[in-house]
Amino acid sequence: MENVLVSDIMIYLDEYPAVASTASVRDVIDLIENFEIDINGVKSKPRMILVLDKEDNLAGFVRRRDILNGLSPSFLQSRMLKYQKKLFDIKIDPDLSELSFEKLFRDLKKNVDRPVTDIMIHDVFTINYDEHLIKAISSIVENDITFLPVMNKGKCVGVVRSIEVFGEVAKYVM
Repeated sequence: MENVLVSDIMIYLDEYPAVASTASVRDVIDLIENFEIDINGVKSKPRMILVLDKEDNLAGFVRRRDILNGLSPSFLQSRMLKYQKKLFDIKIDPDLSELSFEKLFRDLKKNVDRPVTDIMIHDVFTINYDEHLIKAISSIVENDITFLPVMNKGKCVGVVRSIEVFGEVAKYVM
């Protein structure tokens, strides 16, 4: 573990899903549903998708929960709830959605064509490819995140996930 760098355990960009910042939420859903990350024969669906601008610079990322939140009618979206809680100490009952399934499904279909930039996370913690594993551990723990885009000379070259970081720690301590 003393010599492990982020570049030793990262998933390279050509093996990790990314969309253009011009993509729709529908495009991201399609990518998540049809993409498999294969690490040493272990396959999984991505939990996060990178979003790249027209120059292939990192613009942000989008998580599955961001998509679910972005598809919801505005009264159920968590960003709205944060403000409502601040103003009125109330909580919206999701069972109210049973009152109008038709409207909810209409909103889902309508919201799927929103641009991914409407729902993505813009403020992204990153790590440099030549950083030591300890720096990745520190960043993941300090920022309560599970995913770090890996940068080299200002460009995103891949990602390191907490599962790979944890795997390296497990090898060391076991």
